[in-house]
Amino acid sequence: MMEAERKRPGKRRLPRQKSFTEALKEKYCSPEIDSCNSGGFVVNIVYHGKPKTNGSDAELAYLRNVVLCDRRVSKAGIPSDGLRSLCPNVIDLDLSGNLLDDWSEVVNIISHLPFLKFLNLSRNKLVNKQNFLQNWGTSLDKIESLVLNETDVAWDEVLTVASHLPSLQELHTCKNGYTHLSSSTLRGLEKVKYLKMNYNQIDSWEEVWKLRHLPELDTLILSGNPLKDVVYKHIDDTDHVCIETDNTATDDVDISSNQDEEDDENGNKSPAQYATDVVEQVLVEAFSELEQTILDKSEVVQQNKDRTVVDKTADKDRNIDNDRKIDNDSNADNDRKIDNDRTAENDSNADNDRTADNDRTADNDRTADNKVPVNFYLEPEENHNDSSSGQDRKAFRKLKSLCVSDTCIHSWDHLWALSSFPNLESLRIQNIKLMSEMGEDDRRKLKIASLPNIKFLNGSEVFCTEREKAERYFVRYFMEQETQPERYKELEAKHGKLKPIVDIDISRGFMEEAKLTFSLNGMTLSKETFKVKDIVQELRVFIMKKLGIRQMYKLFHYGCGPYHPKNEEVLFQELQSPLLQMSRYDIMDGDEIQIRLSNPFRVREGSLQYLNVLFYLVECDYK
Repeated sequence: MMEAERKRPGKRRLPRQKSFTEALKEKYCSPEIDSCNSGGFVVNIVYHGKPKTNGSDAELAYLRNVVLCDRRVSKAGIPSDGLRSLCPNVIDLDLSGNLLDDWSEVVNIISHLPFLKFLNLSRNKLVNKQNFLQNWGTSLDKIESLVLNETDVAWDEVLTVASHLPSLQELHTCKNGYTHLSSSTLRGLEKVKYLKMNYNQIDSWEEVWKLRHLPELDTLILSGNPLKDVVYKHIDDTDHVCIETDNTATDDVDISSNQDEEDDENGNKSPAQYATDVVEQVLVEAFSELEQTILDKSEVVQQNKDRTVVDKTADKDRNIDNDRKIDNDSNADNDRKIDNDRTAENDSNADNDRTADNDRTADNDRTADNKVPVNFYLEPEENHNDSSSGQDRKAFRKLKSLCVSDTCIHSWDHLWALSSFPNLESLRIQNIKLMSEMGEDDRRKLKIASLPNIKFLNGSEVFCTEREKAERYFVRYFMEQETQPERYKELEAKHGKLKPIVDIDISRGFMEEAKLTFSLNGMTLSKETFKVKDIVQELRVFIMKKLGIRQMYKLFHYGCGPYHPKNEEVLFQELQSPLLQMSRYDIMDGDEIQIRLSNPFRVREGSLQYLNVLFYLVECDYK
């Protein structure tokens, strides 16, 4: 009776819920004891360690990574003096799989960890009780990574939490059942580089498109979502998204744009047209000044040339006078005449040099004046701002890595749309409806050919030779189909119309075994069956063991079997490499292996080599 009462099932008692502080002390303050059974004896192994504390007196000052998974933590339980005396240096905190259901408890924990950078709250069903997140006034500047997988936190609440984490760079929101993403604001995600949203319920690319203006987004993981399409839209000037909720600024922009439209309707100049007119006026004034400068320099050059002509005429007159003095003067006068001639020549040379220098200077000035300064052709400043802002407005302008595996993409146009992303380099796209019936090799070729900008596909680098072969395969694959994707026309223009590849069955006529005839100087010694996959050395082993031939010889293959093509010459070749397979020499059933001895006079008793001597002597007599 007592045993029956003991075995009677009752309500199972649930483990006691704990606070964060209790779970922390339970795991890290008490020494962990492991037991092992060794030869019938139970041995308790106690781990003790005292890592560096960086000069802190806290009990767990050495802790940098705290893992409290599945510890039934339901509240903070922070002591009155905070966590300074317990674990002030924690950087990574993992609280996944606990019973936390209130954001106020979570904030109470992480606000006492000033160096915290990584926070994992997965599998905690968090609720925004009493609108705590809307009334949360402080920010946590150190946290860079936040994991909210399977928390059922609404997307708007995620954005609210992110707005209090100004350094957030990595965000995980998997398995939260998202079907729509709010597009009213993306505040809090300005610095996010890595966004993981796989295994939600997003089925339209319109929802993903709402993330297009995240300025630092580098990696986007969307695998496991029932996405049916991928579309890339080229954004015009009217497309914008609000990163921060600032209604006043938005209203100002709308008013200014409306004012510009009204000015255009009334015939007034828009700011852009006004700037263009100003630049044109500046160019006209600059060119007029340039023309006046060229004229002034031309006059200077002409004056220099006239001065040079006068100097040359005076030099000639002085030379004539000196010649007249030669007939009447003494030798001393002749010496002076020579000196004067030299002086005149030097003066003339100097004048010519000055003239040449002036001419070159004028030419250089004229060439420099003909070149229009670069600054005169610069676009107006407003145009520069427009181009830079247009570059910034590109959708997903910094996205380099994208994962859309396990989705419902089913169109070639959707695959081709991925090539429009401006900086996309790495793509993971596996297990999609498109190409689901093809082999892995064919799928990879078609994906590579459809994505010319991708450098890494499913984790493997795409090389130039592989891309070349893939593009040719793409052209041949679609050349005879009724519907052809847009990419086909580009590749056909690049590679031309290719001929289809002929399907050749190389296995036709292949035999695993071949019965070979061994002969010595025309005499048949033996017939044996070999596998053509065996190496030629097996033939030599057979000749040595079965035929008893041990001296030096050469092997020749005579393709006289019935399985060789009749329109080809009879194959006769030496089997030089003993390590090659017989199939490499095209050895088939019915062929002959000829043995030729290097020294026919070396015979051994008890072997068949005496036949070779007889054949050799008969040959000599006959000759």
